[in-house]
Amino acid sequence: MKKADKNFLSEKFWDRFAPPRTNGYSCSGTRNFKEIMLVTSSSFHADLPLRCLSVREYILLPGHHIRLLRPNYLALRLVLDGSEYIRYGNSVCLMEPGDMMIFYPMHDWEYMTGPDRFSHKISLCFSGPLLLPALEHSSLAERFHLQIQDPAPFLKIFRELASVIQSEETYAPAENAALSLKLLQMLSSHCGSFDLPSLLRALRQYIERHIGEELTLEKLAAEFKCSPSSIGRLFRKNLNSSVHKYIVRRRMEEALEMLCFRNLSVKETAARLGFRSQFNFSTEFKKYHGAPPKEFRRTP
Repeated sequence: MKKADKNFLSEKFWDRFAPPRTNGYSCSGTRNFKEIMLVTSSSFHADLPLRCLSVREYILLPGHHIRLLRPNYLALRLVLDGSEYIRYGNSVCLMEPGDMMIFYPMHDWEYMTGPDRFSHKISLCFSGPLLLPALEHSSLAERFHLQIQDPAPFLKIFRELASVIQSEETYAPAENAALSLKLLQMLSSHCGSFDLPSLLRALRQYIERHIGEELTLEKLAAEFKCSPSSIGRLFRKNLNSSVHKYIVRRRMEEALEMLCFRNLSVKETAARLGFRSQFNFSTEFKKYHGAPPKEFRRTP
């Protein structure tokens, strides 16, 4: 992603549309695009705590220019070919292949076809009461751009979501929620893995493999034959987190998936994540997510 020349994209150009007459969500502008695929979720998925609302693949053509105000959903947009201009907050940027933008709920944004005169991209929209907590406790917080070097894993989930969000089969809503969470976690991991030292990558992989076991700074130091203080500095410098807080975050993310999408009991979840008692797990979960785990568990 490149910063665009704001002298080229003048305020008058971007603000030429009439102000909206409502305080709610509005979308206005000039449309010129070729639709390749658009799939929206059925009402069967409406009560999910986290859900994909739509998946879309399309090509912007010359003159396409849209402004969105206060959208009540999260939008992920990945450019596959071509280019487009984006205005988000105080930034005006040029998106090119591999650039992914993350547009947060209730944030205004604007986009138009770029200098290549087309932009081939895919877009996914998400909603649900678990969306904001999941974002706030992830590496995606405060990020609005990612550089996707290998889009294959992202495109795989894109295709899987396209096949389930319209379905009214009994398995489909849980699959929608699970894939949505998997995608956010994958992007969060991508965020946190960018140019990380090899030792830190190895430490994170070890934590993932042993997330249900007792994990301490001293145990990690012994396993990797280095001092606890050096591991602590590595986490603080690169992840802006202590080792303990990082492990807690990963356990709480796994707990959400187990409760909401695998329908495990609170007791089973606590045991799988290495907590000595259900009470200790519930206390930590409420402290982290703001509500007890039983409120997140899907009932049959």
